[in-house]
Amino acid sequence: MRICDLAGCQTPLTPRQRRFCSTPHRQAFWMERRLSDARAERLRTQPTGYRGQMFELLMRSGIGYEAVTAHRTNVWVAEAVATLTGREPAKPTVTAAMRAVRTHFLEADPDWQMSFELRTMLMLHRSLPDPANLETVEAWLGEAVDGFLRFEAKFWTLPSEDPNAPHRPYLRKEFHRRWVYSILAAVLTGGQLLILSPPRHGKTELLQHLCVWLICRNPNIRIIWVGPNGQTAQDTVGAIREMLENNTSLITEVCGPAGSFAPVLRSGSKWTDARFTVATRTILGMKAPTVTAQGKDAKLLSKDADLIVGDDIEDYDSTETPGARESGRTWFYTQLETRKQVRTAWFLIGSRQHPDDLYGYLIDDPTWQSIITAAHDQNCRRDPEEILAHVDCMLFPEVNPYVWLYTKWKGALARAQEHLYEMVYLNNPQPEGMIQWTRELAMRAANVGRGLGLQGIKLTAGSEFHLIAGLDPSATMFQAAFCWGVELIWPDPDTSRPAGLKLWAVDSDNRLGGGVDAFIDGPGQGWLDAYRMRHWVVEDNLYRQAFSKHPRLLTWAAANSVAIESIQTQGPNKHDKVYGVGAMRRLWTEDPIRVDLPYGDAIARSKTDAYVTQLLRYTDDPAKLKHRTTDMLMASWFPQRSILIWFNELLARLEERFDEEEAMADLWSSYDGVFADDPALAAEVF
Repeated sequence: MRICDLAGCQTPLTPRQRRFCSTPHRQAFWMERRLSDARAERLRTQPTGYRGQMFELLMRSGIGYEAVTAHRTNVWVAEAVATLTGREPAKPTVTAAMRAVRTHFLEADPDWQMSFELRTMLMLHRSLPDPANLETVEAWLGEAVDGFLRFEAKFWTLPSEDPNAPHRPYLRKEFHRRWVYSILAAVLTGGQLLILSPPRHGKTELLQHLCVWLICRNPNIRIIWVGPNGQTAQDTVGAIREMLENNTSLITEVCGPAGSFAPVLRSGSKWTDARFTVATRTILGMKAPTVTAQGKDAKLLSKDADLIVGDDIEDYDSTETPGARESGRTWFYTQLETRKQVRTAWFLIGSRQHPDDLYGYLIDDPTWQSIITAAHDQNCRRDPEEILAHVDCMLFPEVNPYVWLYTKWKGALARAQEHLYEMVYLNNPQPEGMIQWTRELAMRAANVGRGLGLQGIKLTAGSEFHLIAGLDPSATMFQAAFCWGVELIWPDPDTSRPAGLKLWAVDSDNRLGGGVDAFIDGPGQGWLDAYRMRHWVVEDNLYRQAFSKHPRLLTWAAANSVAIESIQTQGPNKHDKVYGVGAMRRLWTEDPIRVDLPYGDAIARSKTDAYVTQLLRYTDDPAKLKHRTTDMLMASWFPQRSILIWFNELLARLEERFDEEEAMADLWSSYDGVFADDPALAAEVF
């Protein structure tokens, strides 16, 4: 008589059965054969997966785990469950046994509730604030960030080299807090957020943990995770799924002693790396899974989402050629953007891949909030060769110290690829064509002792001062204004000739469209009241001709004695070697420097950084400027010709006065001896 080949089974085989008495025994036999000694040891000491959860429940009920792993047959498990719970599963399967165990635990503790500590971590103890009330929103977000960081520290750790402390928490810095705060703000308000970070700064793991936090907080959430390709997206979503499936402490704390994020029947369900739906979802019949993995260029029509996450969707392949970049942008705006609804939050995180990549367009888009971080503070003035001196100027020195970045920089210099280093690690891609400004040159003009406005401008004694502003008008796109305070330096009018010009940046304004009404109600009247700004230079091309002749503008200008001067910028004017935009560079290169940019407070730094960003994008190649936002730079350039004309006219008058005074002094000295003895005659002549 033949018996089953599975060790420990004495069941006789029928004539139709060759080796095993049942399919479960055949599966168990071959599972034993496939398991190596190392895998078997890990399975005995560290249960994982769906079966591991059930075995752990049995072990907690008094049945030794060694006994469970020694008898992996479904029949034995069913018998163990029957002994534990007093009821036999409908079928001798692991799924049925798991149901029976869950029911047993629920009946044993029907009053189980999530702990108050965990509820505070998940912000379940507070209702959502009104998005229109900024004060309550900020308070809620600050508490939510703290709750998430405590949640992450409780359920995830990293291995440690210290034998006394084998695990250590994830290190989170202030920039991580800012990321989480901004992401949750987008989730709360349905906003759009772009985060640019250098590689290896913990962004992907942070996003995975944050997605788990959001799922625990709201199991009905629908997330679309978009990666550069389908496999990469599935790898990340698979990591999130495994956290929900195998993190026993998380499952017990959130789902209860008999709960699970994984569905009871995973076969045929949405529980894969490509998509999964948590069993804790309370709204039944929802079509969209909890998390869906999508590669770039995938079809996204008919997919609904409450949150869209784009993780490194731009890479070398998608930005290598102009055609690839255009194709990527087309997919982004025709496929991915259509998934965005009013309450859908949307954020992208990655690093710059090309000066003309998708991220550059989103930075210029006023409907997107941008957070741009660099591995090293670009305003650092320490010697780059002093490796030990660069600590507080590094973004993440505990993980990526300066010596790590120094090797990247030196390697890029050796390969003549410094532009790649600046793009990848500093998120500062250099435009194609002849670059006019570098960051080091542009930031020479930053004055940390001065804020916006006239306060802090220290004029030289006897100098002349004039306010003039440029306006780049637009009805639908950006409308930028830039105000200069122009100083004609004359240190000592009695003994010295004029020393030249100095331009003080007084204020700037950049808003989306609006035309004449937005200009008058914004910087026009605002700067008139604040600075007595009465001289404007406005571009006068196409639509802008109608702008400068608008009845309300003319009426307002006449009533307030405001001069509106037009400037033509078509043709080669912008790239003129003497009067073009690039010619402004001389203001930064002369010694002493002839331009002063306010950098003394948060608002001044924000406006100056935006202006410097446009300086860095400017090149001498008109074709490369076609899709780059330089409206604020243009507004600062428009007054330059008028400034030179004012300078020359004033200089001519001052020189004429200086020459007259000098001639009178010479004449007096010539007649000094003649009239020395007759003061009365001298007084009559002179």
